[in-house]
Amino acid sequence: MAQTRMQIYGLSHQAFVTHFELTSCISEFFLLSAKIESKLKIDNDLVLGNAVTFETIHKDGKSTFFTATLSDFSAQHVHSELHQYQLTLKPKLSRLVDSHHSRIFVNSNVRSVIQQLLTQVGYQAEQIDWRLSHPLPFEKIRVQPLEQDHQFLLRLLQQYGLFYWFECTGLNEKVVISDSNLNSPYVSRGQLKLRNSDGIERNNTAQYVGFFEFNRAVSWHLVGSQVHQSTSPPSTGTSVTKNYFEPNLNTQSTAQLSTDFELSAQTKNDVLRLTGNVPDALPGYSFSLVCNAIGQVSGDYLCIEAKHIFSAGNSEEPDSANHHCKITCIPRSKPFKLPIQPNLPKPMVFRSHVVTEQAGNDPTQVALDSNGHYHYKPQYAEDISVVPHAIKALTRYACSGQAQATGWHFPLLPSSQVLIGCINNDPDNTFIMGFAPDQQQTSLVTSQNAEHNIMQTRTNNQLLFDDNERTPKVLLKTLNGEQHIELNSDCSAPFIQIAAQQGAMTLISADDFTIQSGNRIQVQARASAQLKSKKAVAMRTDRSTIETHSNSTQNLIGSKVEASANTHSSIKSGKHINCVIGQDCNLESVGGIVLSAPNGSQVLHGDDGITIRGLGMGTLGLYSQGASITLDTSGNIEIIASKLLTLKGKAATILDGPVEYDFESPQSPSESEEPNISDVEDNSRVSIRDI
Repeated sequence: MAQTRMQIYGLSHQAFVTHFELTSCISEFFLLSAKIESKLKIDNDLVLGNAVTFETIHKDGKSTFFTATLSDFSAQHVHSELHQYQLTLKPKLSRLVDSHHSRIFVNSNVRSVIQQLLTQVGYQAEQIDWRLSHPLPFEKIRVQPLEQDHQFLLRLLQQYGLFYWFECTGLNEKVVISDSNLNSPYVSRGQLKLRNSDGIERNNTAQYVGFFEFNRAVSWHLVGSQVHQSTSPPSTGTSVTKNYFEPNLNTQSTAQLSTDFELSAQTKNDVLRLTGNVPDALPGYSFSLVCNAIGQVSGDYLCIEAKHIFSAGNSEEPDSANHHCKITCIPRSKPFKLPIQPNLPKPMVFRSHVVTEQAGNDPTQVALDSNGHYHYKPQYAEDISVVPHAIKALTRYACSGQAQATGWHFPLLPSSQVLIGCINNDPDNTFIMGFAPDQQQTSLVTSQNAEHNIMQTRTNNQLLFDDNERTPKVLLKTLNGEQHIELNSDCSAPFIQIAAQQGAMTLISADDFTIQSGNRIQVQARASAQLKSKKAVAMRTDRSTIETHSNSTQNLIGSKVEASANTHSSIKSGKHINCVIGQDCNLESVGGIVLSAPNGSQVLHGDDGITIRGLGMGTLGLYSQGASITLDTSGNIEIIASKLLTLKGKAATILDGPVEYDFESPQSPSESEEPNISDVEDNSRVSIRDI
């Protein structure tokens, strides 16, 4: 009994395929992974990038070929006489995802633009098969606005109703581009049978190639023109603020977009999923399905998705191989339409490179003539046979026919750099902003930072607008960012930063200058900080305290220094307090004045004398260890000594007035109470972070 076999071509040595898995979809990249065994070692440097072909020889004797480019090759397990390898293969077209361009195609055919994209990834002209029912149009301008090449290709295909699939011709990979399901080739077997699972038609089961199971899904969607015609433009909310160019929308293009949405959604309204063992049931191929036991399933179908799995165990048991597939198909008569590609975020303005197919001295193109003058066309809609007149160099002209008026610009010269933008972020609705003067400067905005809008001068002065939804910001910087102003609206912690890492920073205000903070204000200086005012400087806090700290010395210098408090004032020193007054020292208190020295006394010294004068209604007294001298308001003086009273004068001691002697035991002086002076608390340190 014949079994399904698989052979591989394109490697440096003969190999046996033990596992093969292919996942593919129409107008998408396929992914092929395989495991092979070889008795000889295969050098990966010799096979990477090669075209590798797999031949599936089914049990009915017919062969199916599939070719792909080897993109990954690794050794899995090595025996003494057997080498095992893991292979990953992709189409050449997959390389388009690794490149992006910003360019304008002037006077080009849609077909030539698509062919240029395919050629740049390695396809030869004979590997590109065009199967079109009608010719593709000629475009005056086609813009690829800072777009991935594969995204640009899909947008072109979708806009003109095209799609592609892969075929194998002469062991070479071929890409087919078509605009109709009817251009799809039929599988080599022609008719394929769907055998019911109840066991009907069991004849020749060993050689049977077809399908065993099916699932049909029918659905309807309210999309496209049905939705567009029943809705009205937004009048409030975010939609209005973001549609800046809404009045410029083209009614015809809007209707075409609605039709594209509708056709794209209807593509999968009627889907048939089959399970079987047909090796050539691949996306892009058609087949006639015959099923006598099940009604309403027979007919012609187009395969749009497929997954093939081949397993052979190992090279020592080749008869154990088996193959099965699961495919998704639609009726061949139903038009296939690619889904609408979403528009990725674009910068406000960005560079674009001008590409022309017919540059040089052609007078019908925008170019320089032999006198160094520009040839230009005031409207791109003019017939190409009209020869424009020459104008002097650097003369500007209006970009006629644009949806958005942007003023006067330089002509579009081949290989020049221009500034363009997208209306409503739509790459099919672009406008030219002007001419880029510095063509040698690399682009600041790429697909990696498409949310940035950057203006930069030759000396690296830069203004950046970042429209990231999470961290939007505005940044103005110079000297490679060492001097900058940043307005950051980070959703988690927004901030404003002004930095001058070189030189000085000066803030000048002709009127009031206010710094206000809802939390804290921190001022830090590595050298010195100075606050200077021609009139007054005020520091005020409504609830807490004002603290000043210094690790060395604090100086308060002024022609007049005043310190006042509504409740109490405290001055505390760890060691000494020195008060030096040039003239008078006045201590004034509504209540009492207390000088307390628990561990000693005070020494008062004055070159011109010391006067202690009591002018109030109380008594002036001096007390020490039971002895006292008191002076009351009536003019009486009382001297009491707890032990010995000595009156001594070197010249004389004069008692003027009557003298009475009382030899009774002396009374104790009414010593004043010990004054209660509260300790001054230490001020808490102010925590200042680095700014």
